[in-house]
Amino acid sequence: MTTDYPIIVGVGQKTYHPGGSEATPSPLEMMEGVAREAERDAGAAGLLAKLDSVRVVNIMSWPSADPPADLAARLGAGDGERGYSTVGGNTPQWLVNDTAEAIARGDTRLALLVGGEAIYTVREARKRNEIPQWEELGRPKANLGDRRRNLAGIRCGLDSIGNGFVWKRSMKRG
Repeated sequence: MTTDYPIIVGVGQKTYHPGGSEATPSPLEMMEGVAREAERDAGAAGLLAKLDSVRVVNIMSWPSADPPADLAARLGAGDGERGYSTVGGNTPQWLVNDTAEAIARGDTRLALLVGGEAIYTVREARKRNEIPQWEELGRPKANLGDRRRNLAGIRCGLDSIGNGFVWKRSMKRG
């Protein structure tokens, strides 16, 4: 029987409100901030440097070729697994489950699960014909999560997020 039980040692969360008293940071800055908050919450200075797994929920508002590696570098984390999720409504919970299983198997000792999304900020900037001045680091490729396509959605012509939103708006009008 294994003794590698997954334990949450620290948590961090921050919500930014565009138009408020503070500028909205980039998703990378958001993730760094909540990771450092989680380290403080754990009461263990230097914990982030010991990470052997950094897993990031897919970010739609910020282009980066490798968000987990960018974040790991900012945090001073050593070498280890870097995972970037697919897009999906259940993906954050899937990451929690998959990470817990990796810890229980002994594949991972200390993991960071993090997300940082700023779609609202991007949308509001576009209304003003602006673009957030965040560093663009490339285009990411997901390596974690369920890559299967939603066949029921495809049959109905909802094969992209844009089509799904159009369908939802049409249903509200009808």
